[in-house]
Amino acid sequence: MFKIKGYYPFISVMALLTMIGIGFLCNSNQPKIAYVDTKEALSRPAILLSKSGMDKSLQEKILRRYSALLSEVITAYGKEHKLTIINATMLTRDGGFDITDEIIAKTIEKVRQNG
Repeated sequence: MFKIKGYYPFISVMALLTMIGIGFLCNSNQPKIAYVDTKEALSRPAILLSKSGMDKSLQEKILRRYSALLSEVITAYGKEHKLTIINATMLTRDGGFDITDEIIAKTIEKVRQNG
């Protein structure tokens, strides 16, 4: 085996490990961002209801309930997944990910559960 003299290799390795550790700490504290297209989240259920053949007054009642629960579901989803959620119709992939479909599904399920 060969022997490396001096402290330079040790100091170099320690500096590299320190920089990697700081990088992980900095990245872990950044908030995770997701976005919801609220226009889509409100219009898609309305379209589905209009095709259902239900009475107009019942459709309006369901949509009012859905609209009332939407912000509650978005807030709960953000807390559950530790996300910062913003309202956006289009965002680059680097800026977050789209959770509109999940929010629509969870809100519809909540409307069904609450009658």
